[in-house]
Amino acid sequence: MIGALLGAIVFLIIFGYTPLIGANIGWLFGGDGSQYYLSAAFFQQSPWAFPPGLNSRYGLEIPSSIFLSDGIPLFGFLFKALYPITGHAVQYVGLWVLTCFVLQGLLGWLLAGLFTESNIIKLCTALLVLFMPAFLSRSVQLDHYPTAGHFLILAALVVFFSPVRRRRRAVWTGLVVLSVLCDSYIFTMVLAIWCADIAARAWRLEQKKRYLASEVVWVVSASAVTLWLSGFFVMGSGYEAVGFGVFRANLLSIFDSKPGYLSWSYFLPPTPKVSDANNAPHFLGTGLILVLAAAGLVCLERPSKPRWHSRVWFLVAAAVLMFLFAMSNRMSIGSFEFVIPIGTRMEGLASLFRASERFAWPLLYLSVAGAVHVLSTQLDRRFACAIFLAAAGLQSVDTRAGWGGVSERLAARKADSWPIALRAPFWGRAGTIYRDVRLLPAANFNPGYSDVAYFALQHGMRTDAVYLSRMDQARVDLENSRFVQDLKAGRLDPKTLYLLDDQYLDIASGVVKPDDLLERIDGHFVLAPGWRNVSGCGESQASSESSGCVQRHTLGAPIPLTELKWRSWGPGRNDASRAEVSSDELVDSALVTDISLPPASYVLTACMTWDVQGPSTGAADVCVLGKRKLINLQTSREDRACRSAGLDVGAGGSVVQIAFGLGGWSVGKGYIRLDSLSIRPLIAVK
Repeated sequence: MIGALLGAIVFLIIFGYTPLIGANIGWLFGGDGSQYYLSAAFFQQSPWAFPPGLNSRYGLEIPSSIFLSDGIPLFGFLFKALYPITGHAVQYVGLWVLTCFVLQGLLGWLLAGLFTESNIIKLCTALLVLFMPAFLSRSVQLDHYPTAGHFLILAALVVFFSPVRRRRRAVWTGLVVLSVLCDSYIFTMVLAIWCADIAARAWRLEQKKRYLASEVVWVVSASAVTLWLSGFFVMGSGYEAVGFGVFRANLLSIFDSKPGYLSWSYFLPPTPKVSDANNAPHFLGTGLILVLAAAGLVCLERPSKPRWHSRVWFLVAAAVLMFLFAMSNRMSIGSFEFVIPIGTRMEGLASLFRASERFAWPLLYLSVAGAVHVLSTQLDRRFACAIFLAAAGLQSVDTRAGWGGVSERLAARKADSWPIALRAPFWGRAGTIYRDVRLLPAANFNPGYSDVAYFALQHGMRTDAVYLSRMDQARVDLENSRFVQDLKAGRLDPKTLYLLDDQYLDIASGVVKPDDLLERIDGHFVLAPGWRNVSGCGESQASSESSGCVQRHTLGAPIPLTELKWRSWGPGRNDASRAEVSSDELVDSALVTDISLPPASYVLTACMTWDVQGPSTGAADVCVLGKRKLINLQTSREDRACRSAGLDVGAGGSVVQIAFGLGGWSVGKGYIRLDSLSIRPLIAVK
């Protein structure tokens, strides 16, 4: 239990206690944290469905489940069962991360214990894997909390190296099922380690063929059933995701102390890279590099001494194959890169795991196990302990360059609510009247989706404003097409609040009835069927905003825009003279200009020509640089099409950095050209 206690202590040192407060959701606001909380909260509030992982209140007709939203199904099911007791949705991300640290320390201790009896080496190994930046970065640098479950990889290695053969079938089945309920990537890695184990047992005739065959049936069947229960199979298509080859490993990434904006070492400099974007955080830490270097020197000095069991080579082969997949077909060594052409079908299959860089993790932990084995068996015990003590101390101190100050930042973000942009009194009133709220056209990671989804959550509404790890785009396109037909025919659901993109405004203007509301509110064009009847907001109350009624507005004259001066941002071909961004590879790249605006609410209209491809989160966009996505473009092709979005400038005015290009909190390829840009203020009608 020492390793588990050590994990809990390290968690509290790095994160503090505030993430463990179930009502504290402030630290999850923005980015992927919003996705994890919203999907989990809707799931807890929803009645049980079939399959149990279904999350239809978060998606409506869009196939959605706790699995497809990276909601950590294990904890999702637990807290959904507890919802009648708690009475409110609980954020369990903090508890999940604590669990990961506790089990990371425990299993690091147990893994070392398979090769040494020294408690000092066990303790130091637990510290080394706890302070390994490749592990810490998932929750400190990237906010990819579900992928912090590295303890499952350690558990798979413990089972593989364990000399105990009894009940191995049950142990592997349970471990694989547990990994399904935590994270899809780690599940695949655990499954690969199991394949190596069963192949080794079959090759060495360690167990009867009938037993091994039954184990295959057990593991495969249990995996399939658990995937189904978690909601993995609710989609008809869309399991592939564009991006394979973008989020990839570099052969030198284990030595790269600064894979992104965050440095993980005071001493080691970063390694050369192909680009500054999308670098895999695989840094082992200076302490582990010291341990591996010492083990390497021992092997060179005594090449015949370390004894490796023949079954280990099955595991080595599996780990190396996973690492090669992590590098993708765009192999890179430092700043050098070469591309291995693969067919479209193969790329589509590989895109099931577009963030392939994660598959380097098993080799990292196998290297740790190998180093512990070599040093503990080939060196004097006191000398080996000294190496591990020095390495653990160095690792824990040096990595503070990355994790230092995290607990203070999280404590400062402690809050039981989110500061969303939907502030007008209208929303509180509408939330008591309407059953559903739709953000149209439906899409994954729509601009402002988290504000709309949080509003729906607060008022017990259902919504299609979602952010999913995978989305059935064919189903989404079908539902958007149906909405256009219904809108043209005037078939509006009286219990649904519609938040419309500007492309629907001309149609909506022609079908709205006198009692309907069509107005821009807090940056959204709102269509509220029957509003003046159900809200009590007649013409005499049209401007009484304090009561939840809405002030009418009209568009003013365009703001004069002098010749815009564009500057390049990102690695694409950014042509300022033509106002065009293009790339043959998936990139996040844009042209940026500064526009000075007085305080007011505006409608920004961008007319563009584009042919872009990208993931479901968006292939191109127009945005306020680094702050807010205004217009999101999915994979599509258009010629001089216009899109509009709301833009609010606060008191005092501001120089707004408007950007357009490929990606935008995502990646895209192809080209996009800005043909014209206009910004018009909204003027209240008296």
